[in-house]
Amino acid sequence: MRTLDGDRTRDDGRGTGADRARRWIAVVATGVTLTMGVASCSSTDATDVAFDTSELDSAIRPCDNVYGFVNGTWLAETAIPDDESGYGVFNQLRDKIRVPTGLPAGECSAREYLLTTGG
Repeated sequence: MRTLDGDRTRDDGRGTGADRARRWIAVVATGVTLTMGVASCSSTDATDVAFDTSELDSAIRPCDNVYGFVNGTWLAETAIPDDESGYGVFNQLRDKIRVPTGLPAGECSAREYLLTTGG
């Protein structure tokens, strides 16, 4: 017997072997997914903090000044270098990367390229 889209089906309603294989794979995949989900929820290793609140400025109410609440601690603890007009986390990252190469910040050379590419 053929269906409207041309696929063969069995007269007993069970479908072809490929249909049964697809159903079996779907059942197994669902079971594995549910098992992993339950195992991850009951594990004691899942103690990572999703959002670290230690950097938030608790002296400022977020309803009054969201920018100060979120950035107040960083602004108070981070000094802008005299030779920079602005300073941010990307500047800090650049400084941390360039210092181990032995080059002054802002200077680029072929030596630095060789150090980073391993050539």
